[in-house]
Amino acid sequence: MLKRLKRLLRKRSSGVDPTLREQGIPSNEYYQNLHDKSKAYNQNNWLLGMPEFEQHCAQKRIGEIGCGNGMFSSHISQTALEVFAFDWARNKQLDTLPSNVNFVGGNILETDLKTFALDLIVSGDVLEHFTKKDLTILLPKLIQSAEKNFHVIACFDDGHSHLTIETADWWLKEFQRHGEGYRLQQCDRPNVAIVTNL
Repeated sequence: MLKRLKRLLRKRSSGVDPTLREQGIPSNEYYQNLHDKSKAYNQNNWLLGMPEFEQHCAQKRIGEIGCGNGMFSSHISQTALEVFAFDWARNKQLDTLPSNVNFVGGNILETDLKTFALDLIVSGDVLEHFTKKDLTILLPKLIQSAEKNFHVIACFDDGHSHLTIETADWWLKEFQRHGEGYRLQQCDRPNVAIVTNL
């Protein structure tokens, strides 16, 4: 029991400063470090492997918020018209993107998404990294900047960078406050919500 507690405490102390939830999202340096050193950040993308969802991307202008390693943006470029991969840290895997994928660096809270004329905005394992205060800015922006949205959201504490830890129903209500037609899509992962209006 003591060993388990020590492991848990080490895990909790290894990431973001505990006051981060009050201060806001981690810095771009924090995420750049993850991109540069984390094997998981370089191998995983929660948007991959959902063919029913991918059908909605064909011949569309897609915006991936928090593109991370760029795996989804690269993959979906095979059928999408154009892809905009947004992130404020640049993963080295983004150096070899297909010609119809454009990396857009910077803080998404300060980016004018409407200028990209997006058909669909997507994210995977991203929105929970924002504070509730920042989400009051970000969610309406996402909804107003594209007719359709598809977001895969972690509903659990990862011990270091998830700043808004809420249930799937909470996330759904937040989207529904700003737009119509949003629903929860069935998800095979425990404690993960998919909110969409597709």
